[in-house]
Amino acid sequence: MASLPLCRSPSSLLPSWPHRPISASFNPKNPSSPVAAHVSVQDTPPQPQDPAPPSDSSPNGTNPSSNTTRFLWVNPNSPRAADVARARAGSGRRARLASAAVEAALEAAFPEAPYEQDAVIVLNTAAATRPETAVLALRWFLGNAKVRKKVILYNVVLKLLRKKRHWSETEALWAEMLRDGVQPNNATFSTVISCARACGLHSKAVEWFDKMPEFGCSPDMLTYSAVIDAYGRAGNSEAALRLYDRAGAEKWQLDPVICSTVIKVHSTSGNFDGALNVFEEMKATGVKPNLVVYNTMLDAMGRALRPWVVKTIHREMVDQ
Repeated sequence: MASLPLCRSPSSLLPSWPHRPISASFNPKNPSSPVAAHVSVQDTPPQPQDPAPPSDSSPNGTNPSSNTTRFLWVNPNSPRAADVARARAGSGRRARLASAAVEAALEAAFPEAPYEQDAVIVLNTAAATRPETAVLALRWFLGNAKVRKKVILYNVVLKLLRKKRHWSETEALWAEMLRDGVQPNNATFSTVISCARACGLHSKAVEWFDKMPEFGCSPDMLTYSAVIDAYGRAGNSEAALRLYDRAGAEKWQLDPVICSTVIKVHSTSGNFDGALNVFEEMKATGVKPNLVVYNTMLDAMGRALRPWVVKTIHREMVDQ
């Protein structure tokens, strides 16, 4: 009986195509999935790197970071691959064009080197359109204007970013300021801390407050107010009360934001007498309670089951 020839596997019949990695930025349906895809339409694929040694923290002895990158083969001549390449090149081109447009406009407006006050006016005007324009203008003024203190211009742009609540841009500008050798001052820290608080990043506000001694800066009342509020919202009541006592010992003028935060901290911890004492203390020092303070006190005294105090505070609020 003649033996039949063995059939080759289907994979051996296919031609050997050159594999080229292409990655696409996408958001998976499962946000917790640690998958990152990389797009590349280069002819030469990236050389494989030596595998990292197994981590001791991994139970199966595998490297946990090995599953964070996936490479897919696609046809580099595909219109989709061409669109990805054009989009990547277009974003960089738009950034260069925006920078060139700002530089051209400023050079036309200032044939001679502008002064620091001119830079402040222009930066405040540029913020009315886009904060990115203000950052580009800042870089031009730092290189062309007669600036006595660069930190003043940085503080102007940081306040603009705080107004727009752009935290990532604030951190980037802070890093750029340090690379430029500019020493931050109290106004810089107060702006960054209040920006973090406005963005709801209370841990970041505390982190920047802790950096102040490294740069030889001491907090003022505005900084105390922002950080006490950040501590209170972050749930660190002990740190908030310590800062409040420190502000009182240094005879700083209290404000309704600090008092409202401290009253809320006392109320949350069940110290209703402490909340009432802060309320009476702020009025004794001449600080007029606002609606937030009154509502915080009404809530605290209601939880304390003191209806007579609630009635008194409500009557006072209506009279005000």
